Amino acid sequence: STGPHLHFAVKRNGKFLNPAKLKMTRGQQVRARDKKVFQAHVERLKQRLASIGHVRGEAP
Repeated sequence: STGPHLHFAVKRNGKFLNPAKLKMTRGQQVRARDKKVFQAHVERLKQRLASIGHVRGEAP
């Protein structure tokens, strides 16, 4: 790759798996009484991510 990228891998029992072929299970939903706190946490994380900016790498 000549630019920034994300590598995502899944390993099970020492073998790499194709993540596109995995059957994913759903997690638990956020309870209604916890939703406001959860949304506030999400917003704080979004702000932190936005403050990072873009990293520019040089091609090899």
